[in-house]
Amino acid sequence: MNAKEIFLDLVSKVVKGQVSLDEAIAEVHSQRIKPWLEKEAVLNLEQTINSLANQSPPQAYYLATLNYESAKIIGHSLLRAHSTFILASLSLRLARYHQAIKLYEEALPIFEGLNERQAAGAITGNIGHAYFSLGQYQKAIEYDEEALKIAREIGDRMDEGTELGNLGIAYRSLGQYQKAIEYFEEALKIAKEIGDRQGEGSRLGNLGNAYYSSGQYQKAIEYFEEALKIAREIGDRQAEEDWIDNLGNVFLSLKEYQKAIDHYEEARKIAEGLGDELGIGFTIGQLGRVHEEKGEYQSAIRNYLQASSVFRKLNSPHLENTLDYLNRLKGSLGKERFEQYIREIQREM
Repeated sequence: MNAKEIFLDLVSKVVKGQVSLDEAIAEVHSQRIKPWLEKEAVLNLEQTINSLANQSPPQAYYLATLNYESAKIIGHSLLRAHSTFILASLSLRLARYHQAIKLYEEALPIFEGLNERQAAGAITGNIGHAYFSLGQYQKAIEYDEEALKIAREIGDRMDEGTELGNLGIAYRSLGQYQKAIEYFEEALKIAKEIGDRQGEGSRLGNLGNAYYSSGQYQKAIEYFEEALKIAREIGDRQAEEDWIDNLGNVFLSLKEYQKAIDHYEEARKIAEGLGDELGIGFTIGQLGRVHEEKGEYQSAIRNYLQASSVFRKLNSPHLENTLDYLNRLKGSLGKERFEQYIREIQREM
């Protein structure tokens, strides 16, 4: 049995609940496994982690944790830097933002010491992303600006465009829409210059979001439709779902309810095809908002209940918003009428 087989066996036991992750880590540090920890074996683990990341992020996270621990034992600088970066990136993906920041900050000086400027730029940008996800927009801007500086120093136009886009998103979240639009337009220009069609679509969509947030709905529609066109041309189904959803939001704000419903239903079909449960929950919840605004309260409650069930299963922060919608309806309709609708929905089920 080699290190890869031992580690995969430990991950399987963690998944099945036979051992805890801490117990698996302790096993990595035991005398039974230490002899297997050779550089080649750990590098092979990294390949397996990358493969697992798309199939089962939690399993990839467990394996990355064991890989990180083994790299500490081996003590090879580049190996440790890469294993830390991989674990940090999976932590970010699984919304473990504080852990991601701690790990990225551990990896950053190692890459800087090895003069790996591109990796240092990527890590700095990822720390910015983690702070953004925590709602700490000013800190996110600080890191995004540093990542942008590195991208420009090394002439990485792709990363330059990405960081300009990230800065735009942060400023939009701060309500500084004009500043956000300026960053998005600069990022869009770069995407066009380097022929990055996916980036071009993303920046057009970002501009749509900025105009939507500032109440300029017609301009938002124009940009979302351009972004949607590119998503369809390049076969990016996730982006297609996102921009259709966003168009539904604009039409909801314009009180063009049938158009909003049509867009949410279309986005929901794409989400179902992709297995995007979060997207499914979001579109169901937005359909609830349409029905509520139309005074179709039973349909609205049904949608909110369905969406809350999805979000609860995913442990999503969207659950809180959906429960707020239900509580608001309960308050406006009155407890007796609200519970009557609930009973009718239960009878349908």
